[in-house]
Formats: sequence, structure tokens, C-alpha cells
Amino acid sequence: MRSLGKSLKKTCAFERLEDRAVLNGTVMASGAGGTLTLNGDAANNAIVVRQIGTNSTGGAIIQVLGAGTKINNLDTSTTGFSFTFGSGSGNGITSVDIEMGGGSDVVNFSNTTVSGSITVNMDDPNSDGVGDGNDVLAMVNVHSTSDTVTIGLGGGTNSASLFRVSSGGDFTLTALNGRNAIALNSVSSNTNPATADDTFIVTLGSGRFNSVVMVNCTDGPDGTLQISDAGDDGVLVGALNSFAHQSDVTTFRFRAGDLRNNKA
Repeated sequence: MRSLGKSLKKTCAFERLEDRAVLNGTVMASGAGGTLTLNGDAANNAIVVRQIGTNSTGGAIIQVLGAGTKINNLDTSTTGFSFTFGSGSGNGITSVDIEMGGGSDVVNFSNTTVSGSITVNMDDPNSDGVGDGNDVLAMVNVHSTSDTVTIGLGGGTNSASLFRVSSGGDFTLTALNGRNAIALNSVSSNTNPATADDTFIVTLGSGRFNSVVMVNCTDGPDGTLQISDAGDDGVLVGALNSFAHQSDVTTFRFRAGDLRNNKA
């Protein structure tokens, strides 16, 4: 019995659970003027944004869901976890502006097509990295037919996955000095020559082990991929991409595939 007691003392222990972000924030939402505007706070927030149809005049109807996050609808002065914007005649959503603020946030943005600009800032772009959390962004089948798509990841340890995303004008993705893992699959800019400026821009800060994987990404017929990493050991992998010009590719220490070298 004595040896059994010693064995139990040695084997019984508490296992430390992994850290989990507590979703305790609120996102302010409005569809006034045809722009869906979402503003997060300094807490951790998770939202789902998706188009669920078009109104009688062809404008987008977009649903916003809070995944454990409260949504404060400024248009109706009500609070809940699910709201729809743009359903009224002539009130369709034509542009999207998502500003998540501080904290560790999750945004799932899908199946949305608007004519105007699309902006997603996962942290406050004016905070200089103060209060930035570890953010996760997923965008699938999201399109601006005539304007720009602009994404800011901020600082922290961030993950961004984009599939079938396009902009009529510039596409810009920027991250600060955290650690970033970015996957771009079938992302296109300059799809509308009347408004485009021929640039596909990815700019990463000086964080360690930044990685970018680009597959089947394109710009206009004379477009330029401007992609740079300020860190010491960035990784860039490309396959099946089409860019007339590339710049700053060699700022990534490790390169493979069709983005390996700069083009004049």
C-alpha cells in the first residue's frame, strides 16, 4: 500500500490548459448611406459578415452575426447577435468598412460583392501597435467591382487567409511588426481598368518568421506586385501567379516558385 501511495503522488498532476481569448466586446454597426460600417472596441470580438441577397434595386443585403460578440445596431438603437443591412428599397450596401479596434479579433467575411471600396482593419491603424491583439481574418468570395480592397492586420501574431478576393482598383495588405502568416489564393487587383492604379501591394513589418503564400494571383496587364518584408527571415512562396512586374521580392530571405526573382 505504501508503494501504491507513492506512485499515485507521482502520477497525479494538473495539466495547464491553453490560453483562450474571452469574447467580451461589442461591435457597433450601421448601414447608413449605403456603407456597412462596423467598429469594434478594445476587447476580443468575433463576427461573421456575409451577403445574403440583393434588394429590389440590386444593392447588396449583408448580414452581420456576432459569434459570442454583441452587435449594437446604431440604425435601430437595438442590441443583439444578428442584424441585416441594406434590405430596404434603394438602401443596398455599396461599400464595407470594418474597423475591429484593439484586442484579439476574428472576422469571417464571405460571399459579398459591392461596387465601392472594401476596408478591413483588424486593429486600430492609428494606435501605432498599442493594444493590438492576435487576429484571424478569413475572406472568401469577396469582391469590389469598381474600387479598392484594403486590409490592415496591425501588430501581434496574425493569420489572414483570402480566397477568390478581387478589387476593381488597388489591392493593399499591410501588417506591422508582429508575426504574420498570410495565404492568398486567386486574389486579383485592377479588374476594372477605369479605376485601377495597377498595384497589388503586400507590406510586412519587421516581425520574425513572416510567411506569404500566393497562388493564382493576378494584377492588370501592366500591373506591379509590390511585396516586401522588413524582417530577417521571411518566407515567400508562389505558384501560377501572373504579374507584369515585381518589386522588393528579394526582401524575403527564403523564396520559392514563380515569385523567386524580381522582374524588370
